[in-house]
Amino acid sequence: MDDKKIRAFLTIIQLGSLRRAAQELNYTQSGLTQMMKHLEQEVGCRLLRRSHSGVTMTESAEHLLPYFQAADQALLQLRHESEQFSGPQRKTIVIGAFPSIAKRWLPQRIQRFRLLHPEIQLDLRLGGDEVADWAAQRSVDLALADEVLRGSCEWIPLLSDPLLAVFPRGGAPHPRIDAELLGRCPFIMPDSRDLRAHIQPWGRSQLRQTVSISSDDDSALLSLVRQGLGVTILPEMSLETADSGVSIRPLSPPMQRTVGILLVVLDVEVLALLAVLHEHEAYAVAVLVLQVAHDVVLI
Repeated sequence: MDDKKIRAFLTIIQLGSLRRAAQELNYTQSGLTQMMKHLEQEVGCRLLRRSHSGVTMTESAEHLLPYFQAADQALLQLRHESEQFSGPQRKTIVIGAFPSIAKRWLPQRIQRFRLLHPEIQLDLRLGGDEVADWAAQRSVDLALADEVLRGSCEWIPLLSDPLLAVFPRGGAPHPRIDAELLGRCPFIMPDSRDLRAHIQPWGRSQLRQTVSISSDDDSALLSLVRQGLGVTILPEMSLETADSGVSIRPLSPPMQRTVGILLVVLDVEVLALLAVLHEHEAYAVAVLVLQVAHDVVLI
């Protein structure tokens, strides 16, 4: 249980509305709802009762309210006292991202953001499927991941990343690879939820899976392919540093993942980062964020 969840709960109770509390805290409404679900799981009981007239506390929440208030005050005091020694801390934006995105697409944009906003610190956390879990649990401010992992988070698409067939060197039977051709070879299935969500429908049960890799390390999967143990499918971003030990071919029909932003927090600092990540003019990004946050259409 962290101070953000406690503060969010108290704000909802004070305002009597999830929508107004989300605006007050610079969260999306769906994200705030997810945060409260996690808080209820942590305390082991239902806290909020929702109706058309607003949000009220359950009997359990009324009993726990003084403890939440005491914890909130204690954490505020702790932060205040710690700043007496370290001084006010710079704003930090916590970003969750796939390693493939962090290696190929993100570095230049981080460099540009640091030049524009040296006063804002970026904390980059790398992971696989857990990136979406971090977003759902509000432990990051935004996440860069595949659209299939968006869950209830607000979504801003960024780019398309083609998925490609990977064979041992010289083993690709055709310039373009369909499911039937790939099905003739032992197939090494990546364990990540996002890749499975793309590969399984595309393969139409024709792929002869022999190995499943329970790791986010693409280099381990490529090593198995290089040694002739099978073939696989990986995003183009993951193959940028692939050496001559493998042959890479496009798929037929083409398959791709959509990489984008799982938006957790909306504030001035995150908006500045969105302007760099999305490569829009500031006004266009502001319109985009307003549409996401308030479900409005601006013409």
